[in-house]
Amino acid sequence: MFCDQDPCKIQLIGDCISRRSSWEKSYYFFLVILLVLKSLSAQTFDIQGIITTKDLTPVRYVSVNFINQNDTTQRFSTITDTAGHFQIQLTTAIGHLDFNLPSTIELAQNYPNPFSGNTLIRYQIAKSADVSLKIYNLLGKEVRELKDARHIAGAYGLIWDGRDNNGKMVATGIYFYQLRADNEIKVKKMVYGFSGANGYIMNNLNPMNFATISNHQNKLKKENKISVTTGAFTVQVENTDSTKPRIVPEKFPDIVIHQDTTINFQVQKAEQWHFLGLGDETVTAIAVDPIDPKIIYAGTASDFSAGINGKLFKSTDGGVTWDTLLVGGSYKSILIDPSNPNIIYAMPFSIIKSEDAGKTWRPIVDGIKLDWETRVQSLAINPKNPRVLYAGTAGFYTGNLYKSTDGGWNWNKTQSDSLLAGVTSIAIDPVDTNIVYAGTAWRGILWKSTDAGKKWFRTGLRETGLPIHDILINPDQPSTVYAGLRGIFKTEDGGISWENISYGLPKAIFDVVKIQQSNFSRLFLVATFEDDGGIYEYSAEQNRWIRIGIDALHVSYYYSDLKSYANPDRLYFGCKGIYVGYLKY
Repeated sequence: MFCDQDPCKIQLIGDCISRRSSWEKSYYFFLVILLVLKSLSAQTFDIQGIITTKDLTPVRYVSVNFINQNDTTQRFSTITDTAGHFQIQLTTAIGHLDFNLPSTIELAQNYPNPFSGNTLIRYQIAKSADVSLKIYNLLGKEVRELKDARHIAGAYGLIWDGRDNNGKMVATGIYFYQLRADNEIKVKKMVYGFSGANGYIMNNLNPMNFATISNHQNKLKKENKISVTTGAFTVQVENTDSTKPRIVPEKFPDIVIHQDTTINFQVQKAEQWHFLGLGDETVTAIAVDPIDPKIIYAGTASDFSAGINGKLFKSTDGGVTWDTLLVGGSYKSILIDPSNPNIIYAMPFSIIKSEDAGKTWRPIVDGIKLDWETRVQSLAINPKNPRVLYAGTAGFYTGNLYKSTDGGWNWNKTQSDSLLAGVTSIAIDPVDTNIVYAGTAWRGILWKSTDAGKKWFRTGLRETGLPIHDILINPDQPSTVYAGLRGIFKTEDGGISWENISYGLPKAIFDVVKIQQSNFSRLFLVATFEDDGGIYEYSAEQNRWIRIGIDALHVSYYYSDLKSYANPDRLYFGCKGIYVGYLKY
């Protein structure tokens, strides 16, 4: 293969390589490869472009990956700057040669360093591996996890914005960043909060300095350059932890590269929150007509100290205008009969029912014990037989679970003493409706029945002494259940064993008050902490929760609601007003 090359030149390069670091060896190794490839019509193309949303908003710090469709292990990656601009080099050849990446992982020095603001961390993975990239302080305490996901071989880059896992800026000083790929580890040092050698403080990765940064990015790509067959690429555009605005990950197949070119891509925002009104109200309950999404019901909370009454509203035009149906009460939940959208249940304190789409209402609490301190806290409808309902009451250290088999007109109290502490959440298995879960208020125990509420036994979720706010059963896999309390917990065996999956949520004291799953298995929750809160989506790729909330809304999210709607895929959020987020489906 080397017969037409000068052996002396090759020997000189080999001697040079032997005296270099592993990172430099990688560079010179690929330099030799590139010299050889020239005889095989190797070509290097410069690709650049801009990533924007559909409304032409530049997407900053998003990952752009070119993957050879003939060999998906060959991947070229970069990250956009603040203007949404990316630049990357691809090397192609008419003849395909199989060269391997270096046998070890490599971690480049962050740039800029020292820095104040954002810094780029570049790394390469030699083979498919479970990869994590973490930031540590001088005491060895983890400050931020930037990545924890499966990688294929290739070159990557991540932005760190100087924030910790709680979203707070770290203190000025020296930090270490550790790259782990399976059992291999690399560590480097960086300095945060100081200007560089020239005294310039890097507050943002902006277009003015993008050329310098892209040179460092391209240096990494050159160090990892692999010969690929000229042809089609799949371009993946994916979120990083710093991507703004958040986007729906996109794949663009069959992108043919045969010359230097500019390619622009448009993606969709992961969530576009739109305010629907009721800004003077605290919206605590939402229901959307299962047939017509323009019909929305919203219940609000009372504030006795401020002299505000709770109300029940209805919109028939998707939230443009609202009609007041009822005044009084403080609404906990609104449910619509899945077989008849004209039948609606609401919980202002007790339970009320309408059979004419909200025009008239009647109380339905015959058999339910209520007093000045005990109210209806939870309600669930059997999806296969909507005349069967379960209601939970709770007050000061008291309450119970009730069941109706005639659409709520008559209720019977369960005979289990286990539920006397008050029931704050109920969920019915959508496949086997004899399976019911009930969460208690004061001891924080999750109970389960397999005979439609006759007998109850404890699940394996540990007793917390805190209310179980919400329960969600995965309709596609009912043995998977989520429980929201002080954090969020998950079981995949019907409640026997549980794991805490709160990673990515605030570290401070917080409660998960609502959990929802979209029609396409996207998982969302509402967390409240102190006088603030957020809406989060679970990222299976990163194995963590990512905030997608309304940044301008800084109030307690304890009194709120979250509801998904299947077609088109939407997410409704009620707190100080009501909002809708449009999701990719």
